[in-house]
Amino acid sequence: SLFCIGLFVRAYVEAQPNMLSDGLNTLPVRDNDGYRIITSVWPGSSAEKAGIRINDRIRMTIDDDRRLADLDFTVNGLPRWIYGINWQPQLDDEIVQEVRRDGVSVRMTYRLERATHFLILLFSMLLPALVSFAGAVTILVRYGDDQNGLFFSLILLELTVTAVATGVVPAVPGLYHVTFYLFFAMAMQFVLTFPTQWPVLQRIPWLRWVLYLPVILGLVQFLSGQAIRIGDLDFNMILYAGYGIALLTVQVAKWIRRDMRHYPELWITLSGHLFLALMGGVSIYLNIARSSPGRIVDNSSYLLIGLFVTLGVGVAVFAITQVVGFLFIQKRIGASGKAPW
Repeated sequence: SLFCIGLFVRAYVEAQPNMLSDGLNTLPVRDNDGYRIITSVWPGSSAEKAGIRINDRIRMTIDDDRRLADLDFTVNGLPRWIYGINWQPQLDDEIVQEVRRDGVSVRMTYRLERATHFLILLFSMLLPALVSFAGAVTILVRYGDDQNGLFFSLILLELTVTAVATGVVPAVPGLYHVTFYLFFAMAMQFVLTFPTQWPVLQRIPWLRWVLYLPVILGLVQFLSGQAIRIGDLDFNMILYAGYGIALLTVQVAKWIRRDMRHYPELWITLSGHLFLALMGGVSIYLNIARSSPGRIVDNSSYLLIGLFVTLGVGVAVFAITQVVGFLFIQKRIGASGKAPW
């Protein structure tokens, strides 16, 4: 985690191309003239100071279109096509492009800057990472000699890495797929083995390792730098949804219908899962809403900030409820000495 944070800080300080932004976001659909409607202008950005406003129409944003060499704009006084498709933006590059407002076209000039919203993303995920790490240390101190305690500590440490991997996505893209797949698999195994073990796992011990197979898929994407897609659909989203449905099914079948009769404290743990699912749903909504014509706020930059904060709060509350629930349940059952694997 510290290494990934270090990579992020170095990339940000050095203003590497993937850490730069023009502070603009638009609707995904272009009109007949190739323009898109601006949905957000980052407060205090060079673009805002240049006079670009919400609902103006532009042809290019750095985040979405920097590899489109045929677009009509200039970089440091030169036509975009001169730089080729592999143009690497630099800090303070001067961008001049045509902005259409109320049917009138105006040439606007602004500069590329460090992406402030990446810092907000990182700091919003550092809080749940610290909470998860503190929880892991707490469990190790209390139940470090117990197999349940050891495995649960591993889950919290993995959640720490997952939170950090989410926060450093701009500097270390693809790592979060590995951590997400690993976290889902460990969470599934925990539900199946705590506080009682699912009988099927006792008869077929190797079945639990099947849960970890998608981790290989995440690792391949991380090492290759290429996401697996089916048309415009990210294949990872399908697997994440599958994990989520499977996790909910197991929680209902095992925790609610079976284990809660003897361990009512599981409601604390389950409430954390439900809260995280709720915050995840809100985050998805905010992400869609920021590039939607029917936005709930005019400048969708604030929706992006809300998205990051929602994720951070969701993961932090999730970690706290998991630790509290585990402590209550483990106190009831005592040191089991049974390995969850």
